[in-house]
Amino acid sequence: MLFETPRLLVRALGETDFSDIWRLQSDPETMRYIRPPETNPEAVRDRLQKWEQYAQKCPGLGVFAIEMKGDNFAGYCTARHVDFNPDTGEFEIGYTLSPEYWG
Repeated sequence: MLFETPRLLVRALGETDFSDIWRLQSDPETMRYIRPPETNPEAVRDRLQKWEQYAQKCPGLGVFAIEMKGDNFAGYCTARHVDFNPDTGEFEIGYTLSPEYWG
């Protein structure tokens, strides 16, 4: 676990999170303001692998799972270099939440 709040757990992503990430990234409404929804599950598997490699290369940064305490996967958040490229020297943060947690 990376950290927790009274309501949330934030932890490293793993292969076991694939189905949840796929569900979010393939959903047109969830991805509406991020990028086109993914139609290929292997692209999401590749993305998860790249996220893991990035986290190993840049400790403390990466993409992290968000869980509601006492509940399931709620989404994911990111704290990373722009385009996952440390050479940019620029950072960004973001999040993607499951629709049931919107609002």
